Amino acid sequence: MNFINFINKYDESIKNMKKKNKNIIKNKKVKNKKIYNKQLLKIKITNCKFKNVIFENCDFEGAFFSDSRFTNCKFKNCKFVNTKMYNDKIERTIYINCELKWSKIKDTQIQSSYFKNTKIRSSRIINSILLNNKFKNTYIFNLISNNALFVNDKLKNLKINGIDLIFYNNDILIKGEKREIKDWYLLKNYQLKEIDPKLKRVLTKNKKEIEKINISIINKK
Repeated sequence: MNFINFINKYDESIKNMKKKNKNIIKNKKVKNKKIYNKQLLKIKITNCKFKNVIFENCDFEGAFFSDSRFTNCKFKNCKFVNTKMYNDKIERTIYINCELKWSKIKDTQIQSSYFKNTKIRSSRIINSILLNNKFKNTYIFNLISNNALFVNDKLKNLKINGIDLIFYNNDILIKGEKREIKDWYLLKNYQLKEIDPKLKRVLTKNKKEIEKINISIINKK
């Protein structure tokens, strides 16, 4: 069964999802598709590749993404509540008017993507890196990190409250004021005593983009 047929059937029978493995789809390649108005609650997407796929007005509450890749995709008016993303890669993807709440992102790389009018609340980012992304009019509240890095991101009109993250070489534009951050800033006295091996591998893969980073600073107490 292809991905589109699967989610159409899934959307129609979501109240009868007690049967084992009926909510799992894996090892699929999805390209040049448009998906609208789907209730994809508790869906499990594993080892799938999405390219040039548009999701609009979709609800991913309780969804689980793992070992998957999104390239040149777009999410508009989508909800990610109590959603988990493990070991995924997201490239050149757009999020507009989306909400991420009570969710967990782990061992994931988000690169060259764009977030606009998006809310990120009460979630966790673990062993992940956000590289060369753009954030505009994005609201971040109570976002907790563990070995998470924002690197070379462009931040405009970003509203931050209760955040605990490490930023490097970012341009922050808040209320028309531009501030260039040229060194590590540890917010809320957050200290990274040791760097996770998985994050080291991510940094190594992107050595050219972030070669100015001094890993010894991360380990500094």
